[in-house]
Amino acid sequence: MSENESPSDYYPKQSRWMRGLCTLIILLGYGFSEALLWFLAIIQFFWCLFRRDPNVFIQDFGFSLVKWNASAIAYCLWNSDSAPFPFSSWPKSSD
Repeated sequence: MSENESPSDYYPKQSRWMRGLCTLIILLGYGFSEALLWFLAIIQFFWCLFRRDPNVFIQDFGFSLVKWNASAIAYCLWNSDSAPFPFSSWPKSSD
């Protein structure tokens, strides 16, 4: 590596057209996540209404959905170069 190259220059960058295609796919997923949020919020409301405690599985999935949405927004707005799921693994709720 020469003096002018930084370690981040070592890996080739995605082409703009490929990034545009990935962004389009992620935006479709983002729209789906909004519908999923509605569904899970309604289920969680009725779960709490009848069981008095929230469903921990919905809460855990909600944490990972929040992380995915944040990484999807960062990627689509070019704040991050790492593409979220389905181009990488699904985020864990514990991280």
